[in-house]
Amino acid sequence: MHQASVGFHCPDCVRSGRQTVRTMSTLGVASEPVVTQVLIGLNVLVFLLGLARGGTLLDVSPRLLTDYALFGGILPGIPLGVDAGEWYRVFTSAFLHDGIIHIGMNMFLLWVLGSQLERREGHLELALVYLAAVIGGAAGALLLDPTVPTVGASGGGYGLMGMMVVHQRARRIDIWQTGIGGLIEINLLLRVSLSTVSH
Repeated sequence: MHQASVGFHCPDCVRSGRQTVRTMSTLGVASEPVVTQVLIGLNVLVFLLGLARGGTLLDVSPRLLTDYALFGGILPGIPLGVDAGEWYRVFTSAFLHDGIIHIGMNMFLLWVLGSQLERREGHLELALVYLAAVIGGAAGALLLDPTVPTVGASGGGYGLMGMMVVHQRARRIDIWQTGIGGLIEINLLLRVSLSTVSH
């Protein structure tokens, strides 16, 4: 065996020049969490736009809430919301946040989970799971609270928590030791204890 900068090379491999260098890209894994960074950037951009449109650091812009938040319909006979065919709200609501604490917590969760999962699983996988979770979260909110305006990236965040649980369980990693189990538990307790948190 020949000593290398990392580990050893077999003599036959060295003679034939067959040693290969494996990088993140040759292994099919994302080296940079581009999708995660783009999602965070879009959320921050929309938050700043909301501030410019009458929002505050503690409240979402009333104009953006009316035009882009998720709800089925607020008043009978008034064509507004998903009931009126405004399905785009399923997606636009995921980029609106009700204040600096709301966006801060969601973006922190998105960065911590999204960057790890994207590096491990790739750009497309992360984007598809996030998209499916946003749609699933919106469906749940419309089913349980159709007349309550809903905003935030929490649906996507829950999807990433679920993705992390699946990957850790597949590798026989205890989710309670890594902290993801406790994180899910805290989020469920917040939902039960705070009336302002969406289903």
